[in-house]
Amino acid sequence: MGYEEIAARLLEEVESIEHEVQAVYGAIVRPRWDSDKRRFPSTLYGLIMTCFATVDLASRYWAGYDSPQTPRMLAFLDRYVGPRKEAHDVAVQMWRHTLMHIGTPRIITDTRTHMRYNWVLYWSDEHISDTDHMTFKPYDSRQRTLWLSLMGLVKDLRRGLDGYVVELREDAELQKRLLDQHVEIEDQRFRTRD
Repeated sequence: MGYEEIAARLLEEVESIEHEVQAVYGAIVRPRWDSDKRRFPSTLYGLIMTCFATVDLASRYWAGYDSPQTPRMLAFLDRYVGPRKEAHDVAVQMWRHTLMHIGTPRIITDTRTHMRYNWVLYWSDEHISDTDHMTFKPYDSRQRTLWLSLMGLVKDLRRGLDGYVVELREDAELQKRLLDQHVEIEDQRFRTRD
C-alpha cells in the first residue's frame, strides 16, 4: 500500500466521522433537543474520543512512534489546525486522556499555573459559533471554561488532515515515515500473561 492510499484512508475516516455525527445529530439528538435534557452524552463522548484518536493516529504517521504521544498530538494540532496552544493542551488532556481513561470528562487542573478547566460541549455549530469553538470563557479567577463543538472539531480534523496531506505529497521524508509507521500500526502486537 502506498502513501497516497493511506492518506486517502485517513481522509475517508474523517468523512465517515462527519457522516456519523450529522446522522446521529439529525436523527436522534436534534429531534429530542427540547424533550431529552441529557442529549446522549455517551454517544457524544464516544464521537469526541474517535476524533482525538484520529488526531493521535495522524500525528503518529506525521512524527513517528518515537515522539511521545501528547507532545506529538499537540504539535500536529498547532501546525495543521492552528496555533491555539492552551486550547489544544486542555482539549487533548480532557478529551483524549481523561475521557478515554475515566469514561466521562472531569475538571482538570494545570499543575504549572493551578488554573482549573471545565467545559461546555455542544453537538453542533447551531449552538456555538465557529469563533467560540475551542476558546475559553472565564468562569472565575481560578477556572476557565473550554467551549467546544463536536461538529467544529470534525471541521478542525478535516482542515488538519487536508494540510498534512498537502505536505505529505511534497515531502519524501514524511512519505517514508508514514509508510514505516503504517507497518507497525497495521500489525498491532501484544503479549498475553503467563
